[in-house]
Amino acid sequence: MEIIWLALIGTPVSTGLAWWLWSKRDRSQPHILRTRLMLMGLVTASMNALIYYSWLLYRLISGGHSSVWMLKTSLADIGMCLVVLALAGAILGKGSPRIPIAICALLGLVNWVPIAIL
Repeated sequence: MEIIWLALIGTPVSTGLAWWLWSKRDRSQPHILRTRLMLMGLVTASMNALIYYSWLLYRLISGGHSSVWMLKTSLADIGMCLVVLALAGAILGKGSPRIPIAICALLGLVNWVPIAIL
């Protein structure tokens, strides 16, 4: 159960840390490919978190109807693609936010995985 709480709390914390580190970067350096890859990872990890927490808010508001869980299944497919892109950006990118991006992507993956598997 602790891993679920870690994922729920750690995803927005690591996303915020990654954006904060991105804002503190040296802007005088040119935007090379690896820096752009890291930005791609940052944006996709943030999108994954936004989609998941939007779904969670929708679930809390609407209750546990079967349509809510069908929506989660559909959104999980998108979320998994975003996790792969975020990890690729964190691995191939260059800069200090790489580790928080990777952590955010992995914790975002845990958010989409059904609890029975964990």
